[in-house]
Amino acid sequence: MYARWSALPSDHRPKLLVAGESLGPYATERAYPAGIAGLASRTDGALLVGPTPDNPIRRDVTDGRDRGSAVWRPVYQEGRTVRFAQTPADLDLPGGAWDRPRIAYLQNGSDPVTW
Repeated sequence: MYARWSALPSDHRPKLLVAGESLGPYATERAYPAGIAGLASRTDGALLVGPTPDNPIRRDVTDGRDRGSAVWRPVYQEGRTVRFAQTPADLDLPGGAWDRPRIAYLQNGSDPVTW
């Protein structure tokens, strides 16, 4: 799909957005072996809902989170590309620029799949 999409004239391409829920984020992340840089460079955005602890990109982002941010709501590189949320208002955190592409992880604190 990416090859066909990238062959289109850049001014006529639709946005390429990816999404997954529960085990879907795991499969989505596995399609981007270059990690967060690959996901950000090859899409216009991502919505990953209820990721598992084994998601490779989520794990890397969580492990590489900014100093002092919580594991349950990590801040990665000041939230410029990736943000984690449980409620819509959480997507405004940590404040500052949220560049495009935007990658959002929605994870509920009581979701057994996530934790």
